[in-house]
Amino acid sequence: TRFRVEVDCTVSDAEVQEEIDQLLAENPDRKEIKKGTAKTGDIVNIDYSGALDGEKFDGGTAEGQDITLGESSMIDGFDDAIIGMKVGETKDAKLTFPETYENDPDLAGKETVFTMKLNYIIEESDATFDDAFVKKNTDYKTVDEYKSETKKSLAQEKKDAAESTAMQTVFDTSTVSSVPATLVLAEKEALRVQYSAQAEQYGMDLESMMAMSGMTEEQFETMLEESAREITKQQLICEAIAIKENIDTSDAAVDAYINDLVEKNESTVDTLKASYTSYYGVAMPFEKYMKDAYTYDKVSELVGESAKIIE
Repeated sequence: TRFRVEVDCTVSDAEVQEEIDQLLAENPDRKEIKKGTAKTGDIVNIDYSGALDGEKFDGGTAEGQDITLGESSMIDGFDDAIIGMKVGETKDAKLTFPETYENDPDLAGKETVFTMKLNYIIEESDATFDDAFVKKNTDYKTVDEYKSETKKSLAQEKKDAAESTAMQTVFDTSTVSSVPATLVLAEKEALRVQYSAQAEQYGMDLESMMAMSGMTEEQFETMLEESAREITKQQLICEAIAIKENIDTSDAAVDAYINDLVEKNESTVDTLKASYTSYYGVAMPFEKYMKDAYTYDKVSELVGESAKIIE
């Protein structure tokens, strides 16, 4: 094949260090401060018990809970009630659940009394990466063992991803002289429906999801255009490789691919089409989408099998 690409699966010391830094960040040294007053930004350990009309309710009680004051996911006013408390202090706080409370609609808008106790304040500091840390926070016993096994694991991850890495290399190093505007438009509209479907899954409309991600309508349209153009470019590259490498992309081959998907999912072609339409709309015909998916899979398989793995 003319599409033999190199995939570098070597692992540098810097990559291993990135894993170490991540592990250290996730496991700082923690010191329990048994005196003082809680303030915004503190990590605190608390017990709390909520009561509605004097009766405790499900999910309203916890012991030894760590929260960061001002950043927790508790209801409005909860963190504020703890700020200013002294370690060891217990207090009652009257709080009202929001008018819309999806975790428990029965509590929505209800006034509740939370009894809170501040057990201690947690002071975090950078941990030392030594044998004791490794033994406490990993499945390994020494620094050398952790580094050696992590290097092997990272190398294996790269080997496992060799096919997709090789395909991305092909995409990055290929030039498409012309990308038809009609194909880009169809892909763009399919992406729009896809994002709308994602928003619906989270119980919101597309505009709300855009606002949550901090995107303006203009930025969203630009993102759709760029994504659609890149996807279309990749499809054209796959089609060109399929032709060069004599990959069978006939209707019969695509139908066999679809039937295989149906069998694996114990479904039907009609169900698959309905699922596709609900997620991608009708701007991109189901048959074209499946042919593109089939072509990508076959080309990806070819490129991956012929890739030169550097270890």
